[in-house]
Amino acid sequence: MNSNEKKDNEGIRMELSVYGKTFPAYLTNGALLRFRERTGHDLETTDGGFSDTFTLLWCCVASACKREGVKFDMTVEDFADATTPADIEQWAATVFGKTSEGKNDSSKKK
Repeated sequence: MNSNEKKDNEGIRMELSVYGKTFPAYLTNGALLRFRERTGHDLETTDGGFSDTFTLLWCCVASACKREGVKFDMTVEDFADATTPADIEQWAATVFGKTSEGKNDSSKKK
């Protein structure tokens, strides 16, 4: 998975490349609703663990793709098979400035 990021008025917008296809990934209300439906809890009450972080990324991609009219038909399991834990760490550090374990990413330069 390769990612490109840019900041716009809506926050951080990343593009992820999975299996040679590029998908947008950013936080939307739809992503938050998907996250709640999948996990049974809101983002504010997450423990910040890998599973929740990964699920949030999938929700962000699914929602951003729907919003932009990009076909995204990967299940969360398909998406997991196509990515590595390092990919998720990179995304979490970019979006939240932390690793999925909730630690500050001290390697991130400001």
